Amino acid sequence: MIKRNNFNPFGLALENFTVATDPQDKLMGCGQIKHHGELQELASLVVADEYQGRGISTLLMDALLARGL
Repeated sequence: MIKRNNFNPFGLALENFTVATDPQDKLMGCGQIKHHGELQELASLVVADEYQGRGISTLLMDALLARGL
């Protein structure tokens, strides 16, 4: 999903990611918080085409921002 959306796949820290899955554990979307010293960046947010328009990105952003605080 990261590669399909032209995100840089190198240097990803999987522990920084939050993922959204459907009831059958199919990946709906993901995103991460990157750490830059004392700064944090909301990054690499992507939602699979078939799940777009359903509020998945909002749920991911809310979860990521709550983790980053």
